Amino acid sequence: MIGINYVLDLIHAELNDAPYAPFKVELAGSAEKDTFNEGISDIDLRAVTDNGTLLGLPPRVAKKLILKQIASIDEKTKPRLGHQTVTISKKGHDYQIIPVVKSKGTTYVPSEDGRYWKAVDLHAFDRELHKLNKRTGGRFCEAVRFVKILSNQYMPKQFRLSGYHIETMALEILRNCPSSMDRTKMVDTILNSIPSRVRYYSPDITGETKAVDHDLGSSYNNNRKYISKHYRNLRDIFRQCRQTGDMDPLDESGR
Repeated sequence: MIGINYVLDLIHAELNDAPYAPFKVELAGSAEKDTFNEGISDIDLRAVTDNGTLLGLPPRVAKKLILKQIASIDEKTKPRLGHQTVTISKKGHDYQIIPVVKSKGTTYVPSEDGRYWKAVDLHAFDRELHKLNKRTGGRFCEAVRFVKILSNQYMPKQFRLSGYHIETMALEILRNCPSSMDRTKMVDTILNSIPSRVRYYSPDITGETKAVDHDLGSSYNNNRKYISKHYRNLRDIFRQCRQTGDMDPLDESGR
């Protein structure tokens, strides 16, 4: 995380000279939680300001402001402007920055289509995740990291689920699991449940988006059917490797 913190400091320094400053740059997504995988996960960041004046302007103003300020940091390609985020590349990672405005006790981010500001609870998912992880002695996040490693190594890219989608389903699947459940059983339970759970959409409890998997399309469509089939194969690979000893389920390197 040393290199990531270095880039975070660079972004923070650039944004402090921006209009509507100061911006506080925070880690978000898996980088904020205990589910980050080096070399796999993108780096999600929040650029937070309490300058409510931005709420009177379209979100694109905030995104273009961020893009202009950090353009010199990107060493490979020009910063990319998305509906909700600005993305740059630095030191082998993609950094996705979402503008956040805090005003009168409410937090706002750009809507899914980037047209307006919407009120959200950014930490709703994190609270649930940390609650379960604490109850299971840290094994839940360890299991999720391993599932993400398996997904990255064995799943065809076009059928590979996002890290946040995997985290969301894993939380739902294991929310009421026994606190004594071991990591291997957690991994097996997650992989056994994903093929059926991925068939229908997963709501985003933060309110940031309507569904964490909106990019997969409607529930029970053919795309989800193919993804379900591939994750069923991944479950079978995991179980076979456990039986043959080719993979130690507790070895987070995935080797």
